Amino acid sequence: MPKLLLINPVNPVNIFSFLSPKTSKNNGVVFVPPIGLGYIAALTPDDWEVKLKDESIAPFEYEGADMVGISATTGQAPRAYEIAKLYRGKGIPVVMGGIHASLRMEEASQYVDSIVTGEAEEIWCDVLSDFKKGHLKPVYRGGPVNLKNSIVPRRDLFSDKYRVGSIMTSRGCPFNCDFCTVTIFNGSRLRHRPVRDVAEEFGSIQQRFVLFLDDNLIGYSQKDKTYVKNLFVEIVKRKIKKKWVCQTSINSLNDESVLALAKKAGCIGFFVGFESVNEDVLERMEKKANLTTGINRYEECIRKVHKHKMVIMGNFVLGYEKGIDEIRRDTCWMKNSSIDIVNFSILTPYPGTTLYERLSRENRITLDDYPYDWGLYDADHPVSQMDYLSLEDIYEGIKYRVRILYSYPAILFRFIRTLVKTRSILPSLIALFTNVVWTRRKNLARLAIIESLIERREAH
Repeated sequence: MPKLLLINPVNPVNIFSFLSPKTSKNNGVVFVPPIGLGYIAALTPDDWEVKLKDESIAPFEYEGADMVGISATTGQAPRAYEIAKLYRGKGIPVVMGGIHASLRMEEASQYVDSIVTGEAEEIWCDVLSDFKKGHLKPVYRGGPVNLKNSIVPRRDLFSDKYRVGSIMTSRGCPFNCDFCTVTIFNGSRLRHRPVRDVAEEFGSIQQRFVLFLDDNLIGYSQKDKTYVKNLFVEIVKRKIKKKWVCQTSINSLNDESVLALAKKAGCIGFFVGFESVNEDVLERMEKKANLTTGINRYEECIRKVHKHKMVIMGNFVLGYEKGIDEIRRDTCWMKNSSIDIVNFSILTPYPGTTLYERLSRENRITLDDYPYDWGLYDADHPVSQMDYLSLEDIYEGIKYRVRILYSYPAILFRFIRTLVKTRSILPSLIALFTNVVWTRRKNLARLAIIESLIERREAH
């Protein structure tokens, strides 16, 4: 029986490893299992032995196999190539999939034997068949698949150290934000799995807490809302007692009938891409859904979520602002808003995006020693020259946010406000934990990183 070894590589330069070198051996946060590899395992016929080696759980130790499959994001790519080199050196073929290999095929082909692009469900059996024949192709091109025939990932391969389960109901996104890769990878049409299949899988997950991995669970149209309402009704009907969170867009929070059903089905909170409180910025990043909803209605949407005893993590992007004064002004809005968890990403030009192509043409990618520097493409390291902000501006902006948003008094105030507005202890405690353990620590690490970059530049 041939053996397939699936590998989830770690990014050794992740943000938390900067605070504590010991966590460079793993991700520092054991959060969500590698569901993509779970799907690949489920697609593999029974005449294969399948094992999963997960560096998020334990440091890598070599294990023999007949074929190796690796999936990697851009930040994981350098480590993926390192592991691939080890196995190829021993004559073991390596197949790589995931977002980075799909968008940097020429680069990835230098390190692996075969690349699987896009969604792999309809081509994975071809890969295995060709391997047995001894004729692996250099590239297998997947595409948007029909989710009506969706499969359930092999969760038996995931470590029980994962505290949060995960599930996906849909793929694709009709938006085309200039910094995002979702539309490039999964297509511009939102595709749904059958409601009953999702509900049955949801009920089978062992963890009490679950993350819906959809880029927008509630969706964009009335048809999307009808789908998700039917899903929530099915979860309630089956008496599945789990608590869950999901990602969604600001426009989807206007419908209180959806929010009421979500709460009834176990929802405790939403990750929402506010991105900016500046219309000029939203236009430049092509965040059309937020412009349609209107910045002046952000607070109304937050109130509706709180009314149904759920919380919001507001996600923003730092990098489009026209100077430090604009960063401070936006920060004050975040402080005075009722958002329960304030999170922001440093603008990162991921390969394949409109943003990357523009900055590359303008020679404004500052960290481009590839593939090594891909490890810094994690939305926590400044890897390019912004349109208007200097490295010092970014440093001062984050320093200001640490004081205004992430000091212990600010976090405590936000916790009390969340508790008062939601009248619900569990979501409020989860928001408090996230603010203390994740957002605060992450931004302290960012300050240290940027300070070191400034010192290194001045030394040269």
